[in-house]
Amino acid sequence: MVWTPAYELVVSLDAVCHPRLHRDFDFEPSLGRRARQALGPEIHDEALRAADRIEQFEGGWLLTLVDACPGDGSADSFLAWLASAPVGELYEHLARAAPDNGEPLPRDLGAVRASWLRWLRPWNEGYFHHLDPTLLDLLAARAEDARQAAEALGVDALIDRFATGLTFEPGTFDVVGARLVPQVHMAPFHLVEREHGEIVILYAIDLPTGSSDDPPRSLIRLLRALNDPSRLRILRILSEGPRNLGDLARETGLALSTVHHHVLAVRVAGLLRNHADGSSLKRYSLRGEAIDRVTEMLREYLSRPIGPIDGAGAAKNLTEARDRVSQKRSTRRGGRR
Repeated sequence: MVWTPAYELVVSLDAVCHPRLHRDFDFEPSLGRRARQALGPEIHDEALRAADRIEQFEGGWLLTLVDACPGDGSADSFLAWLASAPVGELYEHLARAAPDNGEPLPRDLGAVRASWLRWLRPWNEGYFHHLDPTLLDLLAARAEDARQAAEALGVDALIDRFATGLTFEPGTFDVVGARLVPQVHMAPFHLVEREHGEIVILYAIDLPTGSSDDPPRSLIRLLRALNDPSRLRILRILSEGPRNLGDLARETGLALSTVHHHVLAVRVAGLLRNHADGSSLKRYSLRGEAIDRVTEMLREYLSRPIGPIDGAGAAKNLTEARDRVSQKRSTRRGGRR
């Protein structure tokens, strides 16, 4: 499994280009305001228009180049390489990763690169440079967790675990491998890209809460998802087998837009299995193990000792979580020697 800070640089700007989701982000619900300050109104609006029109971020081209970039993988080194690499070299990297039936490569990659740099450089200076470095350390540790899990799990089980229920039906993409990259700016949502036979999944990680007494965000999402009669009816229907949104609308009598809203809520809570079959008609089923996990997580939180009020808040918890993951990673390595 792979991760470098340059991945999160690109994902964070990609998150800016999804304004309808900003209020649902775990990490930075005020991302739109922060982006306008960092980029300036003109560049901010230009990036939004370009992303909406040709999906340059979501299309995965920048992520492909992050993966191909030599050096230490920092945001600064990636931008320096992106600016100086010959256009022909960039084309070669993109051509090797492009899916056979995917979008064509940009016709004028030089102009596209200039646009990328116009957005990414001020974003890096005005926003990304100011991120808490322990956040980047935590992402690196989560990537190591996924790499360790990959040694024991098959592709399907690995994707289901880290992408909370994403399932590729047999023969859908002729998947030969999966590359998992942790990200936090679009949490709790995941991003999925395809590069030939490899599926690239930018999976969301949970951040520590502001206080040791606060319930985990994943538990809050689960309980919120279950606190609605319509969602419970949807889950009951899905326990019988996969359904698409149209099926659920007919069986519940709800409007399609309402069903979509409810499905999104229970999906980000990890309660659904998303059956990807290569078509635009997505099917969902109940992820039964997540239902079992609700009681376990609730009991675990309720039995946690109540600690003193700590003004350090989320920053302290983030550092402690990073240290725990790093310690676990060191222990695993030591056991293999």
